[in-house]
Amino acid sequence: MKFIFPLLAVILGCTSCATIQKQLDIYGIKGDVSYIGNHFTPGSSAELSAFLDTASLERETRPCFSAIVRTEPCTRVPEPLSQDNRLHERLVFPSVITHDEGPDSAVFYVCKRFPTLAGRNVILWVPGMGIAEYAFRFIDRFFKVEMARDYDIVLYVPPYHLERAEKGKGNGRGFFTADTRKNARVMFACVQELRTMCGYLHEKNVKSIGAWAGSTGASTILLCGQFEPLDHLCMMIPVLDWKRSLLDNQFMKGVKSRVISAGFDTAQLSAAYALMSPSHLPLPLSPRRTQIFFARYDQLNDPAIALDYAAKNGISNIIGYPRSHSTQLFDGKMIKDYGRFLDGLRNQ
Repeated sequence: MKFIFPLLAVILGCTSCATIQKQLDIYGIKGDVSYIGNHFTPGSSAELSAFLDTASLERETRPCFSAIVRTEPCTRVPEPLSQDNRLHERLVFPSVITHDEGPDSAVFYVCKRFPTLAGRNVILWVPGMGIAEYAFRFIDRFFKVEMARDYDIVLYVPPYHLERAEKGKGNGRGFFTADTRKNARVMFACVQELRTMCGYLHEKNVKSIGAWAGSTGASTILLCGQFEPLDHLCMMIPVLDWKRSLLDNQFMKGVKSRVISAGFDTAQLSAAYALMSPSHLPLPLSPRRTQIFFARYDQLNDPAIALDYAAKNGISNIIGYPRSHSTQLFDGKMIKDYGRFLDGLRNQ
């Protein structure tokens, strides 16, 4: 979720104090809850029921803009990537998401060694909710690990973030609301955009597509993986079960109660969030080519969710860190663990 002010995160993310890290998560969650409460629009129970009667993951996420992906100059190269001697561009195509000011567009940043992607191993980056400019200073460490191993990078800009943010609203605001039908629409739009990009990359004859996904991005890439082959996947603090992370989260009880009072019921909400959750679906790639980083002090995701998912799918490369959801990105050991994971793929 969208957490904390950047400076506060940097200062406190470096501490090993469990209490402080938990409080950072709680502070961020309560901030999101407050925003949702102040902009409370739960939508229609009848509309959600009609959607659930006919919805399927394949139909809701089927690519529909594959033929009109356009390449543009990347004038907003994140600062840490601007001096890496790589080629940068943006890949843009229409999105099914619309804002008050008009239709949105899917955006991907590309960082590549050569003018063509043909024959290249690509890592598709799928950040979670709250990705912001300051985060690139920490994500850059992962990029350096990948580029040292000769991967090209394609980074997804989630809806409502960075240049896709709605005018007059904060970064990430609108991605998640009290309206469950809208939340499903946004999540499935993400999956649709990822599927479209995978199709585009295969058309460009890339050698392979691996992925790195954080938080809510893990949900979307795992759902995408049900249809698009993934060579490997690293997930950081993955949101895998929306019911357990959201509906059952103690800090979301107030919003949940208001939604139910607006005419929804728990079974209906659970069915909707189950449709967005990859936890009940098979792992779409080899467990030996899958890595999970989880935070032991995570207040959004109970660590048991990741541990259960790993055990169910035979994933042995799962590593816990003395961090919280909002400070996991700052852990330096994780970068070394990620490098070892990529190195190990060569021996499989």
